[in-house]
Amino acid sequence: MKTMTLLLFILLFLSFILEFSLGISVTDIKGLSLKNLSIFLIICFMIAGNMVRGIPILQRNKLNIPIICFILYAFLSMTIPFINNFQGYGSLFSNIINFKNYMDPFIFAIFVYNVVNDSETAEKLMYLLMLLLLVFNIISLLAAFEFIQTERLWMDTRLARSRGAFSEGIQYSNYVALFIPLAINFFLNRNKLYERILFGVTIIIGIYCIFMTGSRGGFLTLLISLNALVLLNARELSLSFIVKTIAFFLIIGVIFLGALHFLPESSKEAMEYNFLERAKQESLDEYSSSRIEMWSYGLKLFLQKPFLGNGWGTYAKLAEANSHNDFLLHLATLGILGFIFFIMIFFRLFRNIWDFRHRPEKYTWYFNAYLAGLISFLAGIFFNNAYAPIYFMFFIYSAIILKLRDLNKVASRNPETTE
Repeated sequence: MKTMTLLLFILLFLSFILEFSLGISVTDIKGLSLKNLSIFLIICFMIAGNMVRGIPILQRNKLNIPIICFILYAFLSMTIPFINNFQGYGSLFSNIINFKNYMDPFIFAIFVYNVVNDSETAEKLMYLLMLLLLVFNIISLLAAFEFIQTERLWMDTRLARSRGAFSEGIQYSNYVALFIPLAINFFLNRNKLYERILFGVTIIIGIYCIFMTGSRGGFLTLLISLNALVLLNARELSLSFIVKTIAFFLIIGVIFLGALHFLPESSKEAMEYNFLERAKQESLDEYSSSRIEMWSYGLKLFLQKPFLGNGWGTYAKLAEANSHNDFLLHLATLGILGFIFFIMIFFRLFRNIWDFRHRPEKYTWYFNAYLAGLISFLAGIFFNNAYAPIYFMFFIYSAIILKLRDLNKVASRNPETTE
C-alpha cells in the first residue's frame, strides 16, 4: 500500500514537470492529461485501499468542511451574473469548466489527506516535494540559460526576468518561498552527508531562481518565510539563539550575494531596474505596478455588493484587469460570506498545526517549516493572484502535514497504537 501510494504521487509529480513546466502533452484527447489520469488513479486507489482497511473512504478532518463550504458557495454564486443579466459573462458551461479548473487543488487536498494513512508515507511524500522543488529549479536554470526552449519557459526579454518552471515569475518565486523553510529544516535535521548536500543545493538554487524572476513580491515572501522560520524554530530567547540567528542570516546573506554575482548581466540590470529604479517613482501606485489603483477598484466592486458579491468569475470582466490580490478577488466576487469560507481554510490549517507543533518533538521541524511557508504563501497571495500550479503544491503539502499531525495526535492518545 505504501509503495503504491508513493508511485502514484511520483506519477503525479512527473505530470507536473511534463505539463506545467515543459508543456508536453501525453495525449491529444481533450481533458485526458497525465495529471488528470494520475489524480484519477490516486482517487481509485484511495477508495479501494480504505475499503480494504475497513476505514471510512473520506475521513473527517479540520479541512473538509471549510473547503466544501467554499466550493459550494462559489458554485452557487455563478448564478448571480445570470440573475443580474450581466453581459459578457459567457456561457454557463464555459464558466463551470473554469470553476472546476480553479477548484481542482482544493478538492484534491481532501483526497490527499485520505490516501495517506501512516507517518512514514507522509514523510516520504514531503521528501518527494523537496525533490520536485529541486527539479523545477533546475528546469528554471536550464531555461534561463537557453538550454531548454519552450513557449512556457520564456524569458521576458524586456526585463530579462525568468518566468520560472511554471506560471509567472512572481508565482514561481512564491512557490519557492513556500518550500524553502522545509528545505532548510531538512538540511538542519538530516544527518547523512548526501542529504545535507542535496538540500543545501536545493536552497542555494532556489534563492538563485527567485533572483532570476526579478520579483519584488517573491523576494519579500522569501524574507518573510526565513524570518518566520527562525522565530518558529527558536525554543527560547537566549544568547545561543541570538548567535545562531546571526550566523544563519550571515550565511543567507552570502548566498544572496553569490546569487546576485552569478546572475547574467541582463538579469542584473533587470534587478537594478525592478528594485532600485522603480523605488524612485514619485507615487506608490507607480512603484507597485499600479496595484494600488487595482486594489482601489476591487474594493469599490466589493462595496457595491458586499454580502453576496458579484458572482464567481466576474472580476476580470468588471475590472478589465486582475485583482493582484486573492483576498480582494474573493471579497469582490463572493462577498463577505464567501470570503469567510476562503479565510477559514487557512485559519484551520494554521491553528491546528500551531496547536500541535511540539507533539511529538521529532516532527516539530516539519510543522515549523510548514507554518513559515504558510505565512509566506498568505503574503504572496496578498500581492498577486495564485493559479492552479501553486495551489496544487500548497494543498498537497497542507494535506500531508495535516495528516501527519492527526496521525500523531491519535498515536499520542493511544501509545500502544502501531502503524
